[in-house]
Amino acid sequence: MTTAKDKTKLWPPIHRLTYNSGNTRWQVACMIQGERIREVYDTKEQAEARAAQIRLKVANEGATAFNLPPDIRTEAARAVETLAPYSATITEAVAYYVEHILTYHNAPPIAAIVERMSGRARPPGAPLFSDQVVGELRDP
Repeated sequence: MTTAKDKTKLWPPIHRLTYNSGNTRWQVACMIQGERIREVYDTKEQAEARAAQIRLKVANEGATAFNLPPDIRTEAARAVETLAPYSATITEAVAYYVEHILTYHNAPPIAAIVERMSGRARPPGAPLFSDQVVGELRDP
């Protein structure tokens, strides 16, 4: 495919494929950061539309947009939909998850913490709460 103005080839190229059966398909083939993309379409118009999408995506986002595998891009799209009612971004959700979940991932269970703290706070056989604390709890 060439432009009418300067006869240079547009990227990504579109190739006509003719199979032994006589069927013709159109292929968009390109390399982006070492990853080969080959997609086949029934019509030339579909292939041209996809090539235009790739050109636009590279122009808008750079080649790094193609570094994400398709399943990760799909997961990100689902995450955006889930977060939309809360006006939150994926970055905000990840930051919250790291701060509130992963930070405590290796923390001991609550029961172990309570047992450890209660053992330090009172000698064996002593009441769990002092009379002062019990009084404060009864009289708000």
